[in-house]
Amino acid sequence: MSKNRAVLLKTALLFSLSLLGGVIAWAVELGPVVSSVSSPVSLSTSLATSKRLVALISDREVKAVASLNELPVTPPRPLLTQYAFETSMFVKASIERTKAGMTNYRIYVEKVPFVEKADFNRQKNQLWIEGGVWKYYLRSLVQFTEVSPTVIKYEIILGHFQGLKGEMVFTQISEGLTLGPGKGQVKEPGTLVSFSGGLTSSGQWPPKLIVTKGAEIVFEFTGRRMREFLEDTKKEVNP
Repeated sequence: MSKNRAVLLKTALLFSLSLLGGVIAWAVELGPVVSSVSSPVSLSTSLATSKRLVALISDREVKAVASLNELPVTPPRPLLTQYAFETSMFVKASIERTKAGMTNYRIYVEKVPFVEKADFNRQKNQLWIEGGVWKYYLRSLVQFTEVSPTVIKYEIILGHFQGLKGEMVFTQISEGLTLGPGKGQVKEPGTLVSFSGGLTSSGQWPPKLIVTKGAEIVFEFTGRRMREFLEDTKKEVNP
């Protein structure tokens, strides 16, 4: 890995401490949060003929996309900037095992660099997460809401990037599902995981390259690490 890429990876890790929390970390204060938006994409088996899902299932890609764009406003309204991201991957494990592992927060401390603390309050369904490097440090409280057995919504309710909202969606993929013309069928059953979120703010943001390309690198890196862990049936995933 080149020196520049290594520096980018370390810095970007501050924005993507874990695939689970959607915790994008940079110890700068944003201005007042005007509104929050999430841009979740639920991966349905009915969409399995799309080129994107073929890449996820057949080619085993872990795909992340992040954007930071200014929104049109009418003066004297303050400038608004919208941040959004999504990560998708296919795990060769049951939906029960995948969900259990992705919601076992201690695993992220073990698998993701610079995550120093991940304390989960099961009664309140809240995660307090801390981590950082150099002079930058993250402290955020994340509220989770399980709206169905396959959908978990979250919001950062305290600390850095307060107001960021999103969701994690789990979709079971059955063996034999047709992927599309010339692409064959799913040979092993598994679970599609889609993790997304967003925030609109009038405050100052870190450099665009870091929160977009840098975050994509780290989301994909973290996704591969978690997928490797989940697909190892010798590993215990339950907290």
